[in-house]
Amino acid sequence: MADAGLWIFFACVLIGAGGGVLYDVLSPLRRLLVGRAPRFLAAFDGIFFVLFAAWFVFASVLLSFPDFRAYMFFGSMLGFLFYRKSFHRILDFLFKMLYNKIKNRGNTF
Repeated sequence: MADAGLWIFFACVLIGAGGGVLYDVLSPLRRLLVGRAPRFLAAFDGIFFVLFAAWFVFASVLLSFPDFRAYMFFGSMLGFLFYRKSFHRILDFLFKMLYNKIKNRGNTF
């Protein structure tokens, strides 16, 4: 039963990566509104943290996690940071490539 903690940790890493996706979904709206009024910055950060906490609780109930442990928090943060520092950049590069191909295709006519 000791290795169950390891599986829960890995699940929390994936939950944190899902939080990174959530951050990417909210990011364009945040940039749009915060650029016009910086007072919205704290509001969008608060909305993200509430939604991330709801996502974590939903996944915890769905996966039947035991009581909250510190390694769950660290796993979630590790997954979020992993997403933001690596996978996010890969997706960003691919979307820019796709955008440029579509944009250049329109200029060839």
